[in-house]
Amino acid sequence: MSASRDSTKPEVASGAPRISIITPSMNHARFLRQCLESVRGQAYPNLQHIVVDGGSTDGSVEILRAWTGAIEWTSEPDTGQANAVNKGLARVDGAIIGWLNSDDWLLPGALACVVECFRRRPELDMVYGRAWMVDEEGRRLRPYPTFDLDYRDLRRTCSICQPTVFLRRTVTEG
Repeated sequence: MSASRDSTKPEVASGAPRISIITPSMNHARFLRQCLESVRGQAYPNLQHIVVDGGSTDGSVEILRAWTGAIEWTSEPDTGQANAVNKGLARVDGAIIGWLNSDDWLLPGALACVVECFRRRPELDMVYGRAWMVDEEGRRLRPYPTFDLDYRDLRRTCSICQPTVFLRRTVTEG
């Protein structure tokens, strides 16, 4: 598990770009509420949060029902996480897309920081940040080893913590 981390909390201006977050989930009731609360707690003014549940039987659906109106969600069998993310991608309408697993969460100000990075560097199609490795109770264990992206390194090591990755939607369009 990991928690996305931001180091600054820039203000979000009016006219904020739409952010869509996809959360694939399967039998993660234990973690799901914290994930949902972390996204809602961003207080970001233009947000779409889509949860694609694979047909959970552990109480996840009841949690999702309680969030109806605050999130978009479905619960139906799928073929795994990639299928769930692809189902979510088919529904996004934001200019910026993130993927946050149901056992991960965002720290306060993360989305404002993402928007600020894209605003400052309009030529970028992807941004990513730092994160913490945490245990099942959410206690910080150590920083995720993140460093500047060099595509040659991707064959040897993972230097990008997936929950911190945000893409421009145009990257996902054929």
